[in-house]
Amino acid sequence: MVEQRSSTIHKFTDDPSLAKSYYRFLNNSRVTESEICQQMYEECGKRSENRNVVVLADTSCITFQNKKNRIQDETGLSRVWNTTKHNVKGLLLHTNLAYDKDSHEPLGICDTRFIERNRRT
Repeated sequence: MVEQRSSTIHKFTDDPSLAKSYYRFLNNSRVTESEICQQMYEECGKRSENRNVVVLADTSCITFQNKKNRIQDETGLSRVWNTTKHNVKGLLLHTNLAYDKDSHEPLGICDTRFIERNRRT
């Protein structure tokens, strides 16, 4: 997945029933982004107690190519960069990873945010 810089659920598993369960989880209206993030932050906070913590920050650019016009609704996508031919749409994800300075152990994600750039025409 890292080598190809793209992924789909089918690349996570060869088991069709497991892939289906991933899709069901992601499409479940009772599962919200904020609840997933809140749980992640709480777990990171617990693991960080009484430790010498360093926070590493990075922004990832996740682009969506629309070569075959498969993306019908661009809601939630923003301009990631412009080229001479295309206004590239996608997501900018700014993530902070808590890291134990002494043991070099990653403790978890302590904050993550989507960044929306101003739209240009």
